[in-house]
Amino acid sequence: MSRRLWSSGLYSVVAALATGAMLSGQSKPEQLRWFKGNTHTHTLNSDGDSTPDEVVKWYREHGYHFLVLTDHIS
Repeated sequence: MSRRLWSSGLYSVVAALATGAMLSGQSKPEQLRWFKGNTHTHTLNSDGDSTPDEVVKWYREHGYHFLVLTDHIS
């Protein structure tokens, strides 16, 4: 799969998860839930310093609920 297709697929998944969380019927303030995430990070495929697997593992181990890899496409 090309990096461009993979990236757009990832954005679609993140958008779907975020939308699902917002529309899950949680209307009362006491039922709202915050999600910890990062919407902009890079890997060795761009100008980062770790592989995609290492980046995902780090964020998972540090309690993040979502992550968006934003590698530059050449």
